[in-house]
Amino acid sequence: MKNMVIDAQARHDIESLVHEHAWLQDNGGGERLADLYLEDGRLYGLGPEKKGRAVIAAYGKERTGIKGRTARHVCTNLRLTPRNDGRVAGHLLITLYRHDGEGLGPAEACALADAHDIYAQDADGQWKLAERRLELTFESEAHRK
Repeated sequence: MKNMVIDAQARHDIESLVHEHAWLQDNGGGERLADLYLEDGRLYGLGPEKKGRAVIAAYGKERTGIKGRTARHVCTNLRLTPRNDGRVAGHLLITLYRHDGEGLGPAEACALADAHDIYAQDADGQWKLAERRLELTFESEAHRK
């Protein structure tokens, strides 16, 4: 599987990027999501397309502004494939646990999404998201609210 080989440092940097994205969403840093994307980065698939850092930052700020919500995005099964253009295609699963209200919520996932990512290096050589397309695979009634 030669086409699956990714430089160890690049893999580490991309994994760190994926986990930082989830951490920011879950810990009140949503407006900083835009820092993880290229200037013209895109986030789409669930809801309206978000293109560009300003739009992604506004989306993240809106999500962070939801009061009384606890959420955890668990990212697993990251598969990376080099592309001919120097970018890296990624696929991962994102399991969402979410609770609205006081106290502890149930330890039940409310959604599972496939994330189809494209990663690229910026002018400083830092790996960023060029694109993230989310596709629901499983969804509970709680997620629809």
